[in-house]
Amino acid sequence: MQTPFDFLERTKSAVEHLLDGINEYIAILNPAAGPILVGIYKTQAERGAAMARWIKYNQSEFQQAQQVQRDYMAEQDAMGVLCGSLLQIAAVGVERYGRNQIIPGNIYPSIKAGSRQEKFCTGRLIRNVQLGLVIYAARNQYNHLDELELHKTSTAVMNLLATEHDYGPGIRDPAYDMQNRQLDNYLQCFDPMINTAAKRESVEDPNPSLGHSRRLYAECRV
Repeated sequence: MQTPFDFLERTKSAVEHLLDGINEYIAILNPAAGPILVGIYKTQAERGAAMARWIKYNQSEFQQAQQVQRDYMAEQDAMGVLCGSLLQIAAVGVERYGRNQIIPGNIYPSIKAGSRQEKFCTGRLIRNVQLGLVIYAARNQYNHLDELELHKTSTAVMNLLATEHDYGPGIRDPAYDMQNRQLDNYLQCFDPMINTAAKRESVEDPNPSLGHSRRLYAECRV
């Protein structure tokens, strides 16, 4: 019978290739860092004049940064496919080998005891949401992009991600807000989270012997 570690080992190469691909798309943005205006001005007119000079002087850099951003946005669908594939592998690992039976209070109304979603209520917290639930919600939408609405559990996860932050009361983070019409699909909401994890893995490997895929599932404690 296949063990969790067998599954991790057999999917390790796929996970590493997916992370490499995601990092390759992220690298498109590396030249996009533009100039920053810093100064102290006595009047609004003085500030406006300084801003005008600064914009004129750095026009070529602004244009370069805008082109880099356009190049990156052109690859969003392609990167979404890689992110979705990574989430699929993670979700399969949790669903096959997860043993969690505790449902947190902030998500309880949307998950029934003994349901398949119960296994995903595990892992480190991201905005007071277990990593396993983030994986579940993102993977669910990735596999159901043709549906107009998220499933009940996924909706609850998205609402928590949009509100459980330190931006201030009553503010919904547009990156996770289902009412944000600028999002082509909800999978885009999770891209920054996946990208950050992928970038962190490529820069610093705290446990090289464990491998990308093993660290991914270890965080969910499957």
